[in-house]
Amino acid sequence: MGGLSTWHWIIALVIILIIFGPDRLPQLARAVGKSMRELKDGMSGVGQEMQQAMKEPPKTTEPSTPAPSQTSEHEPEEPKNT
Repeated sequence: MGGLSTWHWIIALVIILIIFGPDRLPQLARAVGKSMRELKDGMSGVGQEMQQAMKEPPKTTEPSTPAPSQTSEHEPEEPKNT
């Protein structure tokens, strides 16, 4: 249990051969190989970017507007009517 046996692979290849035919099979194999290569290259690029990001210190951004100061003018209180 778990993996594909030799018979599973043979049956799958025969079905693929019947569906796509012997003329299109090389084109299909090339397309699958190219897709796998691009996926592998993309994944290695992501891994390298992640490693580089882990080595660099985090970038801090300065606020574009200064924070309002607590000691500046504040609104006067309204008189209370009792």
